[in-house]
Amino acid sequence: MSNASSRLGEAGIESSSIELQMLVAHASGKDRTWVLAHLTDIGNNSSELDILLERRINREPLAYILGYREFYGRNFKVSKKVLIPRQETEHLVEAALKYIELDGWAVDIGTGSGCIGISLALETNSFNWILTDISPEALEIAKINAKSQNANVRFLNCDLLLTFKPDSLILVVSNPPYISINAPLPPEIDLYEPVRALFAGEDGLEIYRRLIPQSFQALKIGGLLIMEVGYGQMDYVKDLSEWIGFEVKEVLSDLAKIPRVIILKKS
Repeated sequence: MSNASSRLGEAGIESSSIELQMLVAHASGKDRTWVLAHLTDIGNNSSELDILLERRINREPLAYILGYREFYGRNFKVSKKVLIPRQETEHLVEAALKYIELDGWAVDIGTGSGCIGISLALETNSFNWILTDISPEALEIAKINAKSQNANVRFLNCDLLLTFKPDSLILVVSNPPYISINAPLPPEIDLYEPVRALFAGEDGLEIYRRLIPQSFQALKIGGLLIMEVGYGQMDYVKDLSEWIGFEVKEVLSDLAKIPRVIILKKS
């Protein structure tokens, strides 16, 4: 075990001991509690564990190796067809739950694994949820997650909000792509996560320029647009939103004190 942990550490893997425990649990069909109780009994001679270790040493994300990622207290299936759910995106879910007051149609744009829309659908019964994505492969993963979580949601393969009628929605949530195509990225992201879910033009703002005005059209008066925003982009997103006609209700920061979520209202 110590040798395997050292190999992960030498490959630049932070929290190598914890990740090793998770890999051992996955290879043995046990949970981490069992692994922690049997550390002295576990050797390094498992061929399946060797394969998993090589994948992680090659910087494949742990979530893709395990096949799932925990988000908002639930496990969501992931594959290389979808972005891995991030902890900071839970702030978006919390913001939406704070502001949800009305019934109506709600849309999760670029749903990927479905973690945002499914979490919100399970936390409240006051909305009819539609989960959309431009990628059919991503929607298949979201459908699997909705079924496993017993979430009552609908799915639509489309580009942002172009297929929705004006004044038809009460809530739009989205964690859109917001990375510049020139941004340096760690190998876990650069080599493995889906390009379409990451990049948004030269400055990372391309999707916001389309999503914000489309949302203003699709939302009813009083409707909300709640989005995750990339590092250093909040001022631009606020200015654009106000220019389009939105009222900025609140900006929430993540645990690193980075402005991360914006709540906009069509007044």
